[in-house]
Amino acid sequence: MIKIIVLIIFGSIFSRELEVEFYSENPWLAGHPWASGIAFENGITYGLGIYGNSSVDEQSISRQISVHLSENPDSVSNAMVFSSSSFGQQIGIGVFPGSAWDRSDPVNPRRLNLCFFERDDGNLLWDPTSVNGMDLEYLLIMDSDYDSTASAYDGVDILYSDVQYFCWLKKRIGEEWFSSEPATLVLVNKYTFSEFYLESDINSVNIYFEHESPDIEQQEIFYYIVRKRLLGQSDWDESPLISSYGGGLHTYEWEGLNSNQIYEFQVSGYGGSDSQLVLTSDILEIETRQVSYNTELIGFNNTANEVLVGASTYNDIWGYTSSDGKEYA
Repeated sequence: MIKIIVLIIFGSIFSRELEVEFYSENPWLAGHPWASGIAFENGITYGLGIYGNSSVDEQSISRQISVHLSENPDSVSNAMVFSSSSFGQQIGIGVFPGSAWDRSDPVNPRRLNLCFFERDDGNLLWDPTSVNGMDLEYLLIMDSDYDSTASAYDGVDILYSDVQYFCWLKKRIGEEWFSSEPATLVLVNKYTFSEFYLESDINSVNIYFEHESPDIEQQEIFYYIVRKRLLGQSDWDESPLISSYGGGLHTYEWEGLNSNQIYEFQVSGYGGSDSQLVLTSDILEIETRQVSYNTELIGFNNTANEVLVGASTYNDIWGYTSSDGKEYA
């Protein structure tokens, strides 16, 4: 007798989400895309990207940072300057037109040190006014408390320091540098799901999801809701509340579905005193199908995710037992 197993899984692996917005009357600041960039037109990344190793772990990076840009002499920051020509060599103390604040605790904001790069013949002022980004005036947002003497990074190997964000910024095409104030660059570092995937059966779908930080999950998430709808429909059906207690990999089985139909699923987490929305997954779709023929399902594989290619992965596993008793997969 031939036994065949067909298992359909759609999955997604998420990493930390970084959202960056520039707020000003005129959009005069832009990001310059580069290899490690992940936000703000791919001009900003965690740590030092491909240029070094930060001593700050991604899990420890500030949840929200505001960079207030101002040419007012009372609002500037003194900053250590490093060479972008002889990369990382210390040049001297310069001026950044503004200040950076860690607002993870909005009641007690913390002013942060800044450093920046420029060419050896630069003016020790952060002013990347070229539209092609070739000023090479990389801005580093550090983890340490602000030191007005800028001596905190004197003699330090900046490529192995406490950098939270590497920002390759420039003047936007068609705009004037500092054409409007106030101006603020806001970086929000969000937690999300480290696992989110679906397992299909003929009349049901199992939904699996896991928060990337168990400690943060217990602090911020009270419960989850799974949403489901047929592909092409606008209205969602919602599951009962799913407790976040215990953390780890959560599972919910949505039963009573029609076979051979494509459904969309999404997971949202709620918390806080007013049970506000804290995080939401992407939307995954899957078709309900017969899982096995003439045998029992004994397992599944979810190891083929490749985040460099895309967020979603399709896994199709099959096998059979031959007449001489050998099993193949």
